[in-house]
Amino acid sequence: MAASGTLLVFAGIACLALCAFAMHSLMPREGKPQSAWTSTETRSTVVTLALLVFFVFGIGLFVKGVFA
Repeated sequence: MAASGTLLVFAGIACLALCAFAMHSLMPREGKPQSAWTSTETRSTVVTLALLVFFVFGIGLFVKGVFA
């Protein structure tokens, strides 16, 4: 695997890990106030769409690094 492929794989894994961390930190929990990122329906929708795009981008980087 070339150096660029390795870099793409690591970038894809980093994107997926950051997306998973963001999703985990935005989940509602008992005893904690609601996040400012999810306080309104519009903000929640924007955050959800951004995380979905980031997730697909991470998968794309990973697949391109493995198969290219």
